[in-house]
Amino acid sequence: MNNIIKILSSKLKYLIKLILKPILYFFFYPIKYLVKKSNIVLLSGADDQFYCGNSRYLYEFLSKDSKLRVYYYTNSKEVQKYLNLHNLKFISLSRPFELIILMLQAKIVINSGDSYLNFFGITDISSVFKICLNHGSGPKIKSNACEDFWKEHVKKSAKFDFINFPSNYTSNSFGNDLYNLPVSKIISLGYPRCDQFFNKKLVDKSFAKKEYLKELIGNEFSINDKTLLYTPTWRPYDYEFPLLKMKGLELIHFNKWLQTNNLYFVYTTHLSIDMYRKYGFEADRIKMINRSKFNLFDINKLMMEVDILLNDYSTSSVDFSILGKPQIFFLPDANTYSKKVDFIDEYRDSMPGAEIKDYNSFIEKIEYILNNEKNYLSDYKSRNIDLLEKYLYNSYVNSSNNFNQFINKIISL
Repeated sequence: MNNIIKILSSKLKYLIKLILKPILYFFFYPIKYLVKKSNIVLLSGADDQFYCGNSRYLYEFLSKDSKLRVYYYTNSKEVQKYLNLHNLKFISLSRPFELIILMLQAKIVINSGDSYLNFFGITDISSVFKICLNHGSGPKIKSNACEDFWKEHVKKSAKFDFINFPSNYTSNSFGNDLYNLPVSKIISLGYPRCDQFFNKKLVDKSFAKKEYLKELIGNEFSINDKTLLYTPTWRPYDYEFPLLKMKGLELIHFNKWLQTNNLYFVYTTHLSIDMYRKYGFEADRIKMINRSKFNLFDINKLMMEVDILLNDYSTSSVDFSILGKPQIFFLPDANTYSKKVDFIDEYRDSMPGAEIKDYNSFIEKIEYILNNEKNYLSDYKSRNIDLLEKYLYNSYVNSSNNFNQFINKIISL
């Protein structure tokens, strides 16, 4: 019954939007000539509930610029409470009139996904610059299994005035070859979320105190504990929790091994995947972070505090490479994934860490890293450097400051 109500409610909202959009379009179109553009910048994330990634870090940086009026769009009460606490400006659907006025006055709208804040099409009729920050980086480029979705993604991206890529290599491989974007639309200013990773003092302090891990795991966590972070990525096909495909894995034995070695195994669910939450598991030393229930979750903070990353095809591997900490890879569905998803380069050749095949090799590799971390990092140093130069090179400088300068130039036009 609840599902039926949700479906009917969704259809009703869509119908109302369908009816109101053309009415509001003809109403606001002449008004846009009466409203003066100002120094307003509106930012939003890939979803109106979450506060993370490039949008978050750029927003907080721009908010310090007194020459700009910066607002973050969110409908999450949790995020709104956080922003209020830190004296940061935001706007939401709960204040529709103010939202409409700000959208008409704004000179720039910024998003990290493939769509921008466009309440009832107001942004499309207003003279506003639209900037896409982007959010992923790495050899993975698109899904062949979701061709219609991909075409729609490219179509949406084309509506932006500027699309950001984190390196010259990705600008060419993605912007020119994949998106077929004109050069005038391509910018390469880096990823604001990575700025803090180059602040050694901040990284060392975070790693020493591990306050975010304590907050996520609870009081039982000790700063003497080491942490293994697992970040399985989105898959364009139905797939159970990837770790359960590891041959020889017994959760009870794994949990005891973690206890013996003062380790925690922490894994995050991908924002767009419900199946991982369905098949997920927890124990004393195995903790799941359900990102869909935690709108303020910050993977960047977490990566600064953990010791080792277990990854598959996620682009979190690229960001983690900046920190210079060990990574290992588990690819149980490599054959299927490679048929469904395109890569710029041979994925295994770009991995800055060893690939494990089963539970025994997994344990052996972790134990080797715990006892020989410097040697392990040395073995993959060249791959780590190559990965960063290809996929994040323009993030080596202060990306947020790059954007700040770029935005002020647009505002002055």
